[in-house]
Amino acid sequence: MLRSLCIASLFLLGISPLSAQDRLVNQLQRELILVGLDPGPVDGLWGRRTAQAVGMLGVAGRVEQSRDVSRAHKSALLQAFNAQWEKREIDQAHLQQKMNLSDARHLLERVGVGAHPTEIESLLGLTRSQAISRMIAHLDVSHPVLPAPGWVNGPYVNYFQRWDYEDDERQNFEAARDREMGAFRLWWVREILSTDRAAGERLLLIWHNLFVTQYSTLEQEPLPIARQHNMLRTHGTGNFRLILQEVVRDAAMLNYLDNNNNTAKGPNENLAREFMELFVLGEGNYTEQDVKEVARALSGNQYNDLRNFEFKFADWDHDKGIKHILGRSGRFDADDVIDILLDQPAAAEHVTRHFWKAYVSEFNDTPEERAQIAQIFRESDYDIKTLVRSLWATPAFWAEANRGSIVKSPVDLVLGTMRTSGVLPDWWQAAPSRMRGLGQHLFEAPNVAGWPGGAAWITPARLQERTLLLSEFDQTRGYIPEMGQTSSNMMMSVTAEQDQTPTSVMIRYASENFEGPPQFQVVGLEDEDGSLKTLWRSKVFTAQNGWNTERYGRVRSAADLNWQTAELHLPEAGDIPTIFRISFLNDHCCGAGDSADRNLFIDWLQVGKHLYPASDGKQETCGDGADLAGHMYCSGTLTLSSFVDLTENALNATQQTVGLMVERASLNWVSNGSADFISFGLAEVRFEDIHINAMSIELQRERYNGTQDYALKIHGRECFPDCFPDGWPARARTGDGGHFRIEIPLTFRKDQRAEAQYYGLTGRQKRLVGALWAAIPKIYEAAQNGRNWRRRMDNETQTHWDPVITRIGQRIPRTRYKLTESQPILTFSPHRSEGGAMGMMIPGEASEEIRLLSGIASEVNWLATRPELLQQQAGDRFIANAGDIQSWDSFANLIGDPRFQLK
Repeated sequence: MLRSLCIASLFLLGISPLSAQDRLVNQLQRELILVGLDPGPVDGLWGRRTAQAVGMLGVAGRVEQSRDVSRAHKSALLQAFNAQWEKREIDQAHLQQKMNLSDARHLLERVGVGAHPTEIESLLGLTRSQAISRMIAHLDVSHPVLPAPGWVNGPYVNYFQRWDYEDDERQNFEAARDREMGAFRLWWVREILSTDRAAGERLLLIWHNLFVTQYSTLEQEPLPIARQHNMLRTHGTGNFRLILQEVVRDAAMLNYLDNNNNTAKGPNENLAREFMELFVLGEGNYTEQDVKEVARALSGNQYNDLRNFEFKFADWDHDKGIKHILGRSGRFDADDVIDILLDQPAAAEHVTRHFWKAYVSEFNDTPEERAQIAQIFRESDYDIKTLVRSLWATPAFWAEANRGSIVKSPVDLVLGTMRTSGVLPDWWQAAPSRMRGLGQHLFEAPNVAGWPGGAAWITPARLQERTLLLSEFDQTRGYIPEMGQTSSNMMMSVTAEQDQTPTSVMIRYASENFEGPPQFQVVGLEDEDGSLKTLWRSKVFTAQNGWNTERYGRVRSAADLNWQTAELHLPEAGDIPTIFRISFLNDHCCGAGDSADRNLFIDWLQVGKHLYPASDGKQETCGDGADLAGHMYCSGTLTLSSFVDLTENALNATQQTVGLMVERASLNWVSNGSADFISFGLAEVRFEDIHINAMSIELQRERYNGTQDYALKIHGRECFPDCFPDGWPARARTGDGGHFRIEIPLTFRKDQRAEAQYYGLTGRQKRLVGALWAAIPKIYEAAQNGRNWRRRMDNETQTHWDPVITRIGQRIPRTRYKLTESQPILTFSPHRSEGGAMGMMIPGEASEEIRLLSGIASEVNWLATRPELLQQQAGDRFIANAGDIQSWDSFANLIGDPRFQLK
């Protein structure tokens, strides 16, 4: 029997809820306690006692502050954790058995993804307890093997103004976001295939199936999805309490479950209900009144899309009254709710049940063992490594009755087969779509309850598709790139120093095949006095590795296609074309609505340092012409003349801007039927050496010393990254949640606060405020070009505002905000193409290829290097409960065995 892990010292040392403290320090303090070291109070604050506890780990070097904690310290802490557990497990006979082939395959497939023979052999001869330690040591995936797509940490994307876009702009914007999401799915596929820490990737999948969000419901917002994923990578092996504290601040979750609409005046119960039912307690362990009270406590937890989806606690929307939750009363907020829920025994039982189904069995339950694990989990104050180690160590995990009792998910079947075999089929980049067809679309669980698993994976239609996928797997062309090999899919990168004549054209494309693949041709053109002259014509090119629509149907999103990069050679002599026309040659029917069709998709074309986004092109096809440029569902042409210079340095904050420059102005809100209040959104604001990605400004009618006047109001929470990077005036801070805000009247009436705020600004800040005031008439005029104006500004309201704006323009010269006549007040710069370069895999970013498979650099394809493995205890090595099978004639026979679909 398992021995209880009693960590009462966690409570004795004074665990406190987190506020602004460092959650990573808090997690470190908890882990130190688990191995018997005393870091002082668990409060997320770095102090002398925490530093002394870290120093006792025996790692060389002084530890004086939190950033001195290295990966070596964390490794030593993990070793101490495992050593402590191995000592406790010494008298548990089932954990002291030596690992055999069947044990190793079972452990690897259950806690990871697939089981490569090399991984299996590395565990042979260890005790089960030691093998579990090996897996625990591979749980941390906070430092992925592969760099994330460039957009994840790339330039600011103007989400907050997208509803002001016209149809074509918004279509391009959404297509760019879909491409980003597709790139992120493919990156996770590549990471799962490449890593030697598959146990950590499995844990990530479990978290995503507990804390469900759906990209399709988030209004084309891939950035919050990526940040949630990275949050789970960072905190997923730590403490469940801290994970929950991150979840209630997570933009993807707050959006998905409508908590931005949860206010004191208008409660929304979605997050509260799912938090209790799915995340923490489970159904039946709370009342409907508890749901209402928890919703009140969660009110005000919001996110700010203008500030790049930053968490925002809207104090003015938070219900500050007394709440009554599960027998306790107080003025509770979100962190208080978490503490109250985790005090319930049902919390540990619910989470343990979720992990039991993932790791032990979906159908077989051993209530006594599961209850004991839940108790251990609770006594550790919800330490995740303690939970998973307890589950992997329980006798039920190793029982023969539970082997082969879990149906492989599509991730297990598709990616696990690749990892197990060491073979990549030539369609591997379409793995997200293949898994979607089998019922598991990454970041798109069917509902808030997640993927149900079990029988849902093997409906008649899906079982047929699973069998078809495995039967064709052995017939596809597999390859394994060597470490450092130049990828066939790598794109040309250009540096500012390069100035060589380009010799080739690169084109990124994808295709859907129907009765054969698409064929296309590229023609290079030059504009001569308004007419186009042909300079070069490529050969007719046949699209490679397309998606078979006859067999699998249409791909729902072009982002999930099997994207390729083709290289077409230019002549060595002659002029370089500046315009390119891509002709789709061999499809003359139908369109995007067809269930099966031959279609061509173009992402971009590159020649030298010039990158031509397809979405900026002009498309003419035999269809109705309404398709997004680059999505060719019928034969025709795509002409590309607009390009991005890959060596050009974008205007940045260190460059001087003459006057005020704004990329886009939009109407945010306006008071209906009056001229009391109006708010404008500004994108890419530049003034002198100030650069603000996004900004919202307000005009509001106020009374100053008995006289009405309009004030320009600027809020710190409505600028990104900051309205005044060099600091706000001392009088700017308000009681509004501690945020900065200034209000500057058009003409001063000796208002003490306004005067103090204005004179507290630096000279440059005063000039910026003056420029904004002077630009109001032009901003008002420019905002009328967007959709928001038509939706929010009625005729009556505009008749009130038009004369006000006119008077403001007339009064500006008489205020203190005087600009020299030679200095432009406002210039609108051309919009960046949100559907062009944004969201694409730009040349020079990380390759889409695989450099490692299962973390193995060479001889990973054992079918080619060690085919005798099919003849050596093959049943124990590859299939659960198949010890009666000693050998297979071929890999096709192995993966064709129905038991291969179980783990």
